[in-house]
Amino acid sequence: MKSKEDTIGVIKKALESVRELPVMSHTLNLVSKQSDAKSDATVTQLTDTILHDFALTNKILKIANTAHYIKATYGGKINTVSRAVYILGLDHIRNAALSLMLFDNINSKNLIKELKNSLMVSFISAILARELARELDKKNTEEAFLCSMFFDFGKILATFYLPDDSFLVRELMNKRGLIENTASFNVLGISYEKLGRVRYFENLIGKGEIAKDWQFSNQIVYCMQRYLQPKVPKPTSELDLLRCIVNFANELCTLVNSTNSDTELWSIGLNALIEKYKDCFSITAEQMIEIVQKARDEVLDYARDFSINLDQISFVKTIRQLLDGTGAQKKGEEKSGDPRTKLAKSAQGSAYGGSEGVQVLDMGSLSNVDDDPMVIFSRGVQEVATALVDDLSLNDILRMILEIMFRGLGTTRIIICIKTPKDNVMEARFGFGEDVMSVIENFKFVVDNDAEDIFNKSLADGADLLINDINEGRVKARIPGWYRNLLDSETFLLFPIKINKVPLGIIYTDKPFAGELQIEPKVLRYLKTLRDQAILAVKQKYK
Repeated sequence: MKSKEDTIGVIKKALESVRELPVMSHTLNLVSKQSDAKSDATVTQLTDTILHDFALTNKILKIANTAHYIKATYGGKINTVSRAVYILGLDHIRNAALSLMLFDNINSKNLIKELKNSLMVSFISAILARELARELDKKNTEEAFLCSMFFDFGKILATFYLPDDSFLVRELMNKRGLIENTASFNVLGISYEKLGRVRYFENLIGKGEIAKDWQFSNQIVYCMQRYLQPKVPKPTSELDLLRCIVNFANELCTLVNSTNSDTELWSIGLNALIEKYKDCFSITAEQMIEIVQKARDEVLDYARDFSINLDQISFVKTIRQLLDGTGAQKKGEEKSGDPRTKLAKSAQGSAYGGSEGVQVLDMGSLSNVDDDPMVIFSRGVQEVATALVDDLSLNDILRMILEIMFRGLGTTRIIICIKTPKDNVMEARFGFGEDVMSVIENFKFVVDNDAEDIFNKSLADGADLLINDINEGRVKARIPGWYRNLLDSETFLLFPIKINKVPLGIIYTDKPFAGELQIEPKVLRYLKTLRDQAILAVKQKYK
């Protein structure tokens, strides 16, 4: 396993050696900045920037004259960049430039298949996000395109500069069933998501020319954050809605990759994804399939206009098979009719009716489950109180308590550790959340009243602690090495379980980014009550 400093050091050195990342040329950065709606750059300045790059000039003129962009009312062929900028608009120029650079690299014989596939996923997810935004509110369409284009920037960085390590990440995912962020952290010492978040990158490599070149907007960086909870909460701002759209588009692409062209898996997965985001926006399976169809057609138009060979791009092949109805099907399944209608109907019914009376259960299908944290906590405390009176096992009660905390807080994972009687080690027993089974194998530490690390301090003082940022100056030295090597989470909560001043256990729950855990007084009261119920359960067990 590399350290995050080693990983970033390799990438920094490669960049300094002028091994430029695909789609990130200096000219392209200038185009992106100058075509930003908030930029003071004029059309003249943008035109001048494009004209300084002969290759980009020809590409912009070519795309301005393709069937995808030009309209009959434009009065014939466009021969100047100035007119192209005027006709296409600033946003289209920026996105056209990004798209062209992507396709140039996809067509390169020097890039590995995996990188070409990742670039294509980024491009198609950008189209999906743009079309979804257009379907929902006709606003933020170009912002959705750009943010989605760079959603997987960390993965693209690693695939380009560290191909062997990227291969190991894929192996971990396939063999151990880990999600991408966990697998990449295990190999690189930093998750793909965090590698792509530019400000985090800048903090590690300083404020040199490289960091200056990567001046992504606040929108792009914010939208890189993944939604890990089973149901995404209702957005409270336009930026949150944009993040929902970008995440949805990229999760849809992940779904396509995971189907192996199986139309039934695709239908079930699409329904589950729509359910996950139903509090963010309303979209039907039929509408989404039409949007995917548009994205596929746009990619095929680009490929035809610019002589791109898509045969080696597995992602495109999978989409075509799913939409054309030529993917894997159950034996005897009817193949006639419009495949889009078939897929939509299947997706609408798969999670609730299914075939042969089988109901596929997912978090989205449990419509009667309460989502309000206060309701989850209040009803949960009552349920645990009832369980304490009934003849439930200690483990069953502790699991109930962990589940209530996990659902109410919406954290990434939650784990309870119990002290082993012989060797005085606090050892993870069970938990919930992201890759928790692989984490608990190594989540343990020696109990030492004199130790200064944050876990032992919480136990020694009997203090409930919120660690806002593990890299904050006063806290950094107290985060033990075993934790940094095991997890990539920057904020977490600790609730010690002590009886007669003797530490018997500790509850841990986390989120990936510093400052994400904000605990209101009402919530804290519920958490302390649940922890006290855990203590009572232990007392009853050993009474």
